[in-house]
Amino acid sequence: MTNQLSIEERYAVVSLILSSYDDYLGSNQNGQDTWPDIVKLLNHDPLYDDVLNYWALWGEERKDHLFHITPQIRSYLKGNH
Repeated sequence: MTNQLSIEERYAVVSLILSSYDDYLGSNQNGQDTWPDIVKLLNHDPLYDDVLNYWALWGEERKDHLFHITPQIRSYLKGNH
């Protein structure tokens, strides 16, 4: 992501990307090819920890209560990407 964006703008853009990707996975289960690009964008930047933990739903185990993106987010945060 460009360094010309403020911290708030970077956070907002990543939030929008994650939300859009979750919607995409909900309508297209073959959307896994996009995930590596998102991982590159995240680049383990601690700025995104809050939004990633939101999508990870750490306290929830029932699959029908998870976001479509939750398994990938959890794997990413555990270092398995």
